[in-house]
Order: sequence, then C-alpha cells, then structure tokens
Amino acid sequence: MNQISASKARVFRGVHIDPRFYVRDRIGQKDRVALVKSFKGDDRLKGFEFFGFSDSFLSIPSCLGFLANGLAVISASCDFMLFQQFADRRIEITSGNEERERYDLSDRKPIPIKSMMSSPLVLGQIVLPRDVGLEDYLTRLNFDNVKSPNGKIASQPLYGINPNIIEMSHDPTTTPAFFGNIDANIASFCANQIYLRDFIFEQFGNYKWEIDTKPERLALWQRIVANAKSENAFMRMQLEQDYFRATGLRVRF
Repeated sequence: MNQISASKARVFRGVHIDPRFYVRDRIGQKDRVALVKSFKGDDRLKGFEFFGFSDSFLSIPSCLGFLANGLAVISASCDFMLFQQFADRRIEITSGNEERERYDLSDRKPIPIKSMMSSPLVLGQIVLPRDVGLEDYLTRLNFDNVKSPNGKIASQPLYGINPNIIEMSHDPTTTPAFFGNIDANIASFCANQIYLRDFIFEQFGNYKWEIDTKPERLALWQRIVANAKSENAFMRMQLEQDYFRATGLRVRF
C-alpha cells in the first residue's frame, strides 16, 4: 500500500510486548478518542494493516491507527485530553517516584485540539479519577460507573463531538482534498495520527516533577519525549511528500 508507506508498522525483533497490556491497563483508564473514516472503491485498500508505529510507541502506546478493507481508524488516549476541552480548564499533572501522580485544576486555558484532517467521524469518552471533584465541571455530561482497579468514572461515549468542542470539529478541512484521490485522502487522514501524537507528547512534556524524582527516571522520560518529537517530524515530512506526489500541491500537516 504505497499510500501509507510513510507510516507503515515496523517489526521490532527481540522486543516483548505483553498481548494483554491494552485490556488490562488501558480500558477505562484515560480519556480516549477514535477517528473513523471510510475509503471505499480502491482494491489497493483491501486487507489489514497497522500504521503510525514508531520506536516511542513501545514506551508510550497512546496513539495508533489501522486500515481494514478501506475503513481507517485512529485511536488516541491521554490523561484529560477531552476533559480539558469540555471543562475549558487545564489539569496540572505532577509526577514523582514510584509512578505517583497528583492532579490540580488550573485557571489556565487548555491546549486546544485543532480540527481533524479529512473530515473523520470523531468518537470519544472522558475518564476521570473518582472522588476528586472534577466531574462537577462537566455538568452537561452523564457519567456511568466503570469497572476499574483504580476507581475511575467514565462518561457515556460521545459521538460526533462537534459542535460541543469547536476545536475538534469534523467539518471539511481547508486543506485541499480531492474526491476519488485515495492517496491524497489517506495521507491527510494519517496526518491526524501524527498530530494527535504531537498533542499527547506535548501534554506529557508539560508534566511537573517532584523534587525527589529519581534523576534517571526524569532523564528517561525526557529522552522518550524528544525521540517521539523527532520521529513525528520525520513521518510528517514523509506524508507531505506523499500528498505532493498525489496532488502536485505542497501542504504542511
């Protein structure tokens, strides 16, 4: 599939990934978003393929995509990603040794999530720690109990998030996209995965750290974020080249 060659999955030899990690450690733990787009009518899109993998995915598996017989899906998960947009307040996350985290509600505006490329359907769910009072800032959302070892609560699934969150509107983008040009549309859709990875790592990069944080843990965290940004820059450049080959237009994702 040449149209997604810039973001093909890599094969990591000698690396063990627990196949139960997602089920055990991710469901019902953090805000999550799924972008869904159907690309029909091209035999090149038959089959199944993951895209958007990079080395940093092994450290923080928070954003990935796949293509199955013309149906493209991007999944992203991050602390308070949607909560901050709905509540219009930023959460300050302080992390320390032994994976401890503290959450403080700030008066600062959140980092806005921009419009998604290629006009996908946007689905989401807000997941919050229980008994810290954050749900009071989301009075128009209903929360249900979810089974979670960490005592989280979750909203009902949110479908077609626009117009509640203007920044996540799935209105048509201003970036040129041509009906029937599968290569151009796949490239622009994959750009969402690159953007969401950047957004997630920007959130991670703003973590505060306790004074007693072990220097080696802090250094590792900083290295992971730096590597992720470098990988994203390379994949973005590849997608821009894919788009140019498909349309003759130069665009910055």
